[in-house]
Amino acid sequence: MARKTKEEAEQTRLSIMGSALDTFCDLGYSKTTFDEIAKRIGLTKGAVYWHFNNKPEIITSIITEAFDRVNEAVAKEVPHILTIGDLRKSLTYHAKFIEENNIYRKFLFFIMFQMEWSETFYSRVKETIQYICDYSERQIINALKASQKSGEISKDIDINKISVIINSLWDGLLHNEIKDREGNKNFSEMVGYSFDLIINSIKTKRS
Repeated sequence: MARKTKEEAEQTRLSIMGSALDTFCDLGYSKTTFDEIAKRIGLTKGAVYWHFNNKPEIITSIITEAFDRVNEAVAKEVPHILTIGDLRKSLTYHAKFIEENNIYRKFLFFIMFQMEWSETFYSRVKETIQYICDYSERQIINALKASQKSGEISKDIDINKISVIINSLWDGLLHNEIKDREGNKNFSEMVGYSFDLIINSIKTKRS
């Protein structure tokens, strides 16, 4: 019985997060209240407060949940990112996930284009966002280092600089993809093509 209660509580928590995202998108972050979030899913405001103390806590949970879900999906396709080939697969599959998952797209659109980022608010979620950024950077750097060690890419290449370029490439392509609410059916292909342009320029030349 205790297990069922725990599972039900988690389902309620996820429902609150889904309602919050919908309400944030419809009304804006600053105008959204716990009453509005609760009303959408037939709960009381007190039930929402039982799970979350404030709106920044909800946003942090939404971000973390989205990050965990997409990483779980990518990990099923690419369990270990040990080479630049693995890295390419993970990026293109992430792009494919974005193409096909409307809820995740909605989350990205809200975070990138609708969220009212203030210095005070950002300071409350900065740690979570920094962790996500660092995680992505570590994956890229580790894959590049392994490929450099194996001789696949030139030993003269500055790994840190290439990592920044790849991250910037992803951010730019993602921005263009998400700002278009209709989406680009070739997004994953574009990610793969752009990644290849960078990697081919730093591969070790074979005689």
